[in-house]
Amino acid sequence: MQEKVLFVDDEPAVLQGYQRLLRNEFQMDTAVGGKGALIAIETTGPYAVVISDMRMPEMTGVEVLRKVKELSPDSVRMMLSGHADLNAAIAAVNEGSIFRFLTKPCSPKTLIDGPLYVVRQCRKLGSVDLPSGRGAWPFTDRARAGLRQLYKRQRGVRETS
Repeated sequence: MQEKVLFVDDEPAVLQGYQRLLRNEFQMDTAVGGKGALIAIETTGPYAVVISDMRMPEMTGVEVLRKVKELSPDSVRMMLSGHADLNAAIAAVNEGSIFRFLTKPCSPKTLIDGPLYVVRQCRKLGSVDLPSGRGAWPFTDRARAGLRQLYKRQRGVRETS
């Protein structure tokens, strides 16, 4: 089963590029801007992974991922940015509880490996299928606890590096 991933960016051409590059890897949707992402989550979510660009005009990636955390707390959040700003990365981790911070340009392998890693870890922790359409996220309590440990471990690596 292909896993459902949402890519968010303010540039439609970038989103089209992701679709061309990754359409055989994941079931994926795209959203133009933060408002588009929130609408997608409410109408076609949940998503296993939400990957947002950092700098967008109406809502920053941090704001988007903070809202995603509220609307779909079990979706794993990732940030993708062409601007390697330490303060922005810290805000993304602390406010959006992101799992990974990716920098542009990003290789296709990195774009594929990030979400696949999340999917594999979730399956190991709870032996669950991730959602591919509407409905509740089917995590067991054990899987939720394991995902929380993953987040803590990821944060610990960033804090000590």
